[in-house]
Amino acid sequence: MVYLTGDTHGDLDRFRHGRLRWLGKRDIVVVLGDFGFVWDGSAEEQKKLDWLRKRPYTLLFLDGSHENYDLLAQYPETERFGGRVQSLAAMSTMCAAAACWSWRAKSTCASVGPKARTGRNGSRA
Repeated sequence: MVYLTGDTHGDLDRFRHGRLRWLGKRDIVVVLGDFGFVWDGSAEEQKKLDWLRKRPYTLLFLDGSHENYDLLAQYPETERFGGRVQSLAAMSTMCAAAACWSWRAKSTCASVGPKARTGRNGSRA
């Protein structure tokens, strides 16, 4: 299953409750902007990221206005899922698996379907 959501703003509640808590290894969660878990690099934020990394599903997020782009730029970039991604596992000593990824949208717009296009900030293009 592919689960689409957005505007999590660094709040784990959406991941702890409802359908997300029942997802497994073959499932993918895509946060369409304002992930919010890469903000200040604090120990509390790292604990949240570690918790997310331990989920059995793959977690992808598109950058939104509630990301710290300077901090996000410190994560290594690679090719995966058909585009440029950054593994958020690389900056944590507690995480052995890379289940949390930032999917780098192109600077102009990213195609999200055959007729739907979205701008970098999530607005319809």
